[in-house]
Amino acid sequence: MTQRLGDLEVRYRAAKGETDDHCYLFVPERGYLFTGDLVIWASPNCGNPQKVQRYPVEWAEALETMAGLGAEWLFPGHGFIVCGREAVRDVLTDTARYLRVIIDQVLARLNAGQTPEAIFHGLTTTIQSSLCETCCAGGAGGGMETRLICYRQPGKLRRGRSRASPGVRRR
Repeated sequence: MTQRLGDLEVRYRAAKGETDDHCYLFVPERGYLFTGDLVIWASPNCGNPQKVQRYPVEWAEALETMAGLGAEWLFPGHGFIVCGREAVRDVLTDTARYLRVIIDQVLARLNAGQTPEAIFHGLTTTIQSSLCETCCAGGAGGGMETRLICYRQPGKLRRGRSRASPGVRRR
């Protein structure tokens, strides 16, 4: 859905993520992207026995779609505001990549007949090593989990910006 508010166009998009009723909006004239809980500054909880149905495939797709918008500012549902086109794209694509590794690994392990407990315990190492190869090659290592933590550790912030990602600011 698109709406005009004065001189601004506001684009609303429905998306699935932690729940089936997420929404994000983009204001192209300002480069503002409001992601709601599609970006939460933690490892996405894409499923566990204590929660209702999650939508990790659709969540990753929504993040990838948002990464293609060219936003200059990202306002998440929780956590730090991100400024700069490259930093916004990195946060969105890194999180989508994280979700896709989880999806691929869980499906492969389910199809191999592993129990939920074996899948849970086997994923930590697999996810970390898979993401280190694609996400942190030549960097500090630790995979996406470490990068997400680095974005939000107050000790990493200097003058409102993160050393891990110069486009991250405190709210």
